[in-house]
Amino acid sequence: MFRLGDFRQASIATTAPCEFLRIHKLEFLRITKARDEQMMQQRKGVLMDVPHFGSGGPEILDQLLSFCDFLHFNSQQIIVHQDIHATQLFTIMSGSCRCVRSVPFVRRKGLLAPYDESSVLRDGDEVVHQTLTVMELGVGDYFPGLPPPTITPFRRENYALQLMAEDAVNTKSRTPISVIASSPVEVVAINRHHFGLHAPESVVLRVIEDSQIFKVPLGELQEAYLERLKWDMFKKKVTQELQVRK
Repeated sequence: MFRLGDFRQASIATTAPCEFLRIHKLEFLRITKARDEQMMQQRKGVLMDVPHFGSGGPEILDQLLSFCDFLHFNSQQIIVHQDIHATQLFTIMSGSCRCVRSVPFVRRKGLLAPYDESSVLRDGDEVVHQTLTVMELGVGDYFPGLPPPTITPFRRENYALQLMAEDAVNTKSRTPISVIASSPVEVVAINRHHFGLHAPESVVLRVIEDSQIFKVPLGELQEAYLERLKWDMFKKKVTQELQVRK
């Protein structure tokens, strides 16, 4: 499209009165290049304040950015699905997201109870799922995290090879949560084995440690939801009793 001196093989005719803006290709390329460079500088400014990108300094940041893609998502769009094998580490540049998890329960005689794969179902039981919000994420936060190393002591090169092997097999490191855009979002995405190989070792270790926050035990989520459900039912009962007294 941007070749200079190329010849078109078709003619264009208007089908209605039109107004055009005409600009020379060289000028268009100059303007878009300047705009892209300005946008990249703005992005670098944001990422320098993000510990797992900027703590290594400008040189490391430039190295990481050479492996990055900048992606945009609309509000309510799913960025990462639960239980998939995620090969990328996402960092929020603008906007906000929420982490949700589909949590199973068993409905028994109209009441909900915790359920897992070891639960024994009775006649009439029904397995249902509730989508629960685990946490909210904002600018500078990352997801879905990194898995723990399988080889100790930790060496960055070995860890990068581990991630590459897992990505090739595509069976491990299932994401425990889905991530949904709560507003229009821009994220920077980097393949996790590139991050593991080129980010400072201390940064990689910190991200691995912090990634455990996404792995809220299933039992805790079930217990919290049932407690909230009991509280909501209690409030509803009290409200109804007050209305009857009036």
